[in-house]
Amino acid sequence: MSQSELSIAIIGEAESLRIHVMAWGTLSGVRIGALVSPEGVAAAELAQTLPDCAAFLTLDDALASERFSLVDVCLPIGLQAEAVEISLTQGIPTLCELPVGLDRETILRLVVLSEKNAVPLFPALTLRFHPAVRFLKDLLENDDLGTPVLTHIHLSPTPSYPSPLEALDLFRYLIQEDVPGEHEQEEIESVSASTTSLPDRPNPDIHAIQLRLGNRLGVITTVARQEGASNRIEIYGSAGFAQTDLDYGQTLYGTALSAIPQTRAESEPASPLALYSEIADTLRGLQPAPVSARDLARAWENMG
Repeated sequence: MSQSELSIAIIGEAESLRIHVMAWGTLSGVRIGALVSPEGVAAAELAQTLPDCAAFLTLDDALASERFSLVDVCLPIGLQAEAVEISLTQGIPTLCELPVGLDRETILRLVVLSEKNAVPLFPALTLRFHPAVRFLKDLLENDDLGTPVLTHIHLSPTPSYPSPLEALDLFRYLIQEDVPGEHEQEEIESVSASTTSLPDRPNPDIHAIQLRLGNRLGVITTVARQEGASNRIEIYGSAGFAQTDLDYGQTLYGTALSAIPQTRAESEPASPLALYSEIADTLRGLQPAPVSARDLARAWENMG
């Protein structure tokens, strides 16, 4: 392995492995060195299509084979935390899909482990890297909308939008980081409620969260299994507004300097590749971590 080459171990079920292999495979200087799955045959067949890659049944066996730059955890919900703990304990940077753990106590334990061992845990908070979200961030940082008074984030969870954690992180990313001076350390207040239509469903159909940071308000709703539902962000500020459709990457916005609302459509589609690329640069020492275990913990704190 060359000095600049990164070696990745991926653990997950067969279909998840394929998706993550395709994603990492688009980045230069990245080698997928291990595929870990209880579906041993499928993992072995996929590993044979990759140069210098081996398949393993357990993460411990994979980590004993070589020193990896990163472990990518894409296991089903409920199985993620154990793999993350194994990786962090061995001092290996770890990327994990949401929600990472099933409760705040588990998340906090992993955060403490990450910080104690000085090993980064990257939660897959991918919506931060959506091109349309980056444009909203630019509008806010340039003060084009003035003070954001009300922010509404609506997601219909799918594999791309897995939980309210993404929406909570979006509110913090867009709003809290820009709060100046006296509000910088202020905690977000939240009140949440959820409803489940059938008792045997493990997750709520609707999750609603009201947020407050000083005079800045936020409303988050996630609606599961809603056909045709849109994923959108609306920000109303003291000097303008922005309405973004995340599915199409289109933003309608107006500012104090423009009497006529404008429309912007992103040329690049939404993709987790931006997150993966920035993580790769972090591992190479080229930039700070784009997301952290503390970001995930803060989102969990507001789950209610």
